[in-house]
Amino acid sequence: MSSAPTFAAHQQTLREQLAVLLDSLAPSLQTDVRTALEGESKLLCTTEAEVLPSGVWPLLTLLLSQYLAPEIDLTLARSVAVALECCVCAIDLLDDVMDEDQTPTLLALGIPRALSTCDALRALSFQSLLLR
Repeated sequence: MSSAPTFAAHQQTLREQLAVLLDSLAPSLQTDVRTALEGESKLLCTTEAEVLPSGVWPLLTLLLSQYLAPEIDLTLARSVAVALECCVCAIDLLDDVMDEDQTPTLLALGIPRALSTCDALRALSFQSLLLR
């Protein structure tokens, strides 16, 4: 039996690292960023999608880094995975604004707050890399 962490354990670790970043935000902005990160297939999503589990992209980043470089510093790998999640979430949200999609997140935030949320997510992406 392997002692390697399960997908769920890795996801939880990434969620905890993301929570530390979110705590640095002002409460109202934190709520908006959390709303974006709770969207379908995002790391903080609480409902499982039919195709991909929630937070699959940062999880893939973490697991691939471990596979390709078993000696990798896990703190660094987790920081990169969380940074990628924030960056991808910002890009997805900005794409929804540009395409005028009526996604649940965009409907909840509105365009001005969605754009502020994109900026905050990009900043968190950089912050994740700096705080390791």
